[in-house]
Amino acid sequence: MKTSDEWILIGSSLEKVEEIVDRILCRLDGDALPNEKQFGLRLALHEALANAIKHGNRNRPDLPVHIYTRRLPDRLEVRIRDEGPGFNCDAVPDPTEGDNVYQCSGRGVFLMRKLVDEVDYNDAGNEVTLIVRHTRDPRQSFPPDACDPPSS
Repeated sequence: MKTSDEWILIGSSLEKVEEIVDRILCRLDGDALPNEKQFGLRLALHEALANAIKHGNRNRPDLPVHIYTRRLPDRLEVRIRDEGPGFNCDAVPDPTEGDNVYQCSGRGVFLMRKLVDEVDYNDAGNEVTLIVRHTRDPRQSFPPDACDPPSS
């Protein structure tokens, strides 16, 4: 995983999603969140990354997923952008209504909106921002370097 400024670039591989989610939470000091917020962010990150890899980049390992993390005094922000053409998030049907209940897909956007405090998409629909609000003092957090594996 490469970092540039506060952006992380990863290849499009579903096999790495768990590792990437752990890395993002470590960079943000997500363990300091209350359990329900930490769980919500973890699951929303899984959904957003899986959507970027599967739907945006069409499982093409040569296409990167861009991840931007930011820790502020009152919130954590994660932006995930894929190389795809995007989509209209407002056109995604509600998976709790009618025949949508029986569909095998289409729940990711709904879940993300339920699990974190804010979900915003860019106009193109190929970048999602997840926001989790908190009240802890970020000065008590570990620096992002604490998450990096020791060099050998």
